[in-house]
Amino acid sequence: MSKKSRLILIALVVSLAFSVAAGCKNKGDDGLTVADDTIVLTDTVHGGKVEETADKVLKNGATEYKILVPAESTATELKASGIIARYFTLASGADLPIVTDEGYSWDENSKIISVGETSAKKTVGIAYTDSSRGGFIIKTRGKAIFLDGGADGLIYSAYELLKYWFNFEYYYENCRYYDTNVKTVPFYEFDIRELPDIDSRHKYLSPVFTNTSDGELVDGLRINMTKSYTGLGSDEHNALNYLPQAIYGKSHPEWYATINKFSAETGEAGPNDQLCYTALQKSREAVDIIVEGMKKVVDAQSDIDIISFICADTRQWCACDECKESIEFYGCESASYIQFLNLVAPKINEWAKKERNRDVKVMAMMYLATEKAPVYDDGTPIDDTVICNKNLYVCYAPHAKQNYYVPFDDVENDDDYNRLNAWSSLTEHMLFWTYNQASYRNYLVFYDNYNSIQRNLQILVKNNTVFLMDLGAWDSGVATGFNVLRTYLTSKLMYNCQLDAATLINNFFDNYFGAASEPMREIFQLLRTRYAELYAEGVLTSAYGADKYASTDTLSKAMINKILALYDEAFAKADTIADKTQRAAVINRIKLESISARYYKLKNDSASLGDGISKFKRDFKEDCTSLGFITYREHAEAPGYGAMKYLYSALGID
Repeated sequence: MSKKSRLILIALVVSLAFSVAAGCKNKGDDGLTVADDTIVLTDTVHGGKVEETADKVLKNGATEYKILVPAESTATELKASGIIARYFTLASGADLPIVTDEGYSWDENSKIISVGETSAKKTVGIAYTDSSRGGFIIKTRGKAIFLDGGADGLIYSAYELLKYWFNFEYYYENCRYYDTNVKTVPFYEFDIRELPDIDSRHKYLSPVFTNTSDGELVDGLRINMTKSYTGLGSDEHNALNYLPQAIYGKSHPEWYATINKFSAETGEAGPNDQLCYTALQKSREAVDIIVEGMKKVVDAQSDIDIISFICADTRQWCACDECKESIEFYGCESASYIQFLNLVAPKINEWAKKERNRDVKVMAMMYLATEKAPVYDDGTPIDDTVICNKNLYVCYAPHAKQNYYVPFDDVENDDDYNRLNAWSSLTEHMLFWTYNQASYRNYLVFYDNYNSIQRNLQILVKNNTVFLMDLGAWDSGVATGFNVLRTYLTSKLMYNCQLDAATLINNFFDNYFGAASEPMREIFQLLRTRYAELYAEGVLTSAYGADKYASTDTLSKAMINKILALYDEAFAKADTIADKTQRAAVINRIKLESISARYYKLKNDSASLGDGISKFKRDFKEDCTSLGFITYREHAEAPGYGAMKYLYSALGID
């Protein structure tokens, strides 16, 4: 740590935004910095006072401090305190004991790091009072440091403290940076309050969060949710689970859309079936049945208070006369869906508050048939009946039409951006399911969304987003083509969308690839420069059209050879790393990224490999297997579709 005193004053209420940047060492000198567009956000909460004093937490390699935890500590308090103690020792070699507060008496000279609900914290009167599970505070009183926060935030506060002490940063699975051989740690006066810009940040951002063996990764990157909502029988596309057609189809055929494929013989409904929401609005019985189903969900999920009621996964809709009239009047299918759930949401909320002391909300998903909002061209609602009840949330999931090379508010994305704003005007809280993190038809191609990541997140924060499922290569096992960098960057910006993206990216290359950072950075820059050319040519479209980007029209044979040569250089530089464990880790990281370039080579230029083709193919398959690839495109379970065996067959690999 530097011995120079420093004063870090970060406005508690941030009132400026940073430009979106692609991330290169010198911004603007290599064509990778994007437009200097900013969104001013005035109500985000990050930082506070961090002032170095003459006192020391660690002096000459020794400390008088202890970590104080409650005598009856929670698992979260034990985890947070363990993180601090572990990395304190790894960084400095000194022990930082953990003690309980049983019989402890605090005074101004107490040299403690208080974690959670300790008696010392209560004596001083410090408390985390925000509702967010991901928020936290770090404060000082006298010689003591106090950490408190929500269910996840308390753990985040431990990593935040380590950042100031040892420049700690979590980059990816089993990759974290911190200073070592530290002999001095200043005592800082802290008055920090942090709240996540998006409260619920879903793990499907990357396959690593599902498959990792790193027990700290999810907390280290502040990904806090496996899910934020739940439903009856399924979390998504579950409307028919509340009103099973096999049970009610004969007695109430009017409840079901006229396009249904329900079979009276089998008692089963087809996969694209919808309900008739104009008919359901007239049926108190249907409302009551659905509310009873939601009660079961509430009791089965004690920690989730958003109950989903989601239409079928199809663009089809009911074609009865009343539904046609509704569509004609409101200009969209979603109006009757909202109107019906406006009857359901207050009923389940009233019951949950009275009987379970819980504030339960209902969530509708605006997807495919229901993406368009019932508003006029100027964004105002057609009438009051389509304004969501305060207990009804909207999850907007624009499907496969966005061009994520540019932000939501780019002219290319006008339709979806206008819908986003329209839905935001109809509900107090938005949830989003976006498709911004992968090429779903080919996970192995390079996918460039670096121009839009930060600005898109700023737009979502501005629109009161409380949950984000930014879908990545969720079923691929692992992901190549600099997906690791995208995961890191997005994770950081989902929590604080106004961080400096360029600095994050540069630090990532330096610390994730170590000695091989320069050739790896050059590969990344080559790819981004080429994609900028493709965009200028009008080629880049949505994520779902990505399979076409595997051709030589995207990356020429000469460029792939240049990239493969840079990978050889990266491997050679990594091989110079003295530490055996670190050397193996960096080589493995380079190997993962190289899968993308090696795939391009096999697909488009395998003949040039000559006698080496058999070994090239064998190494490719062995590396894919050892690295953990499960699919090369979405949906491995579909015959002839995404499983790796189909890729190997297409590439002529046994």
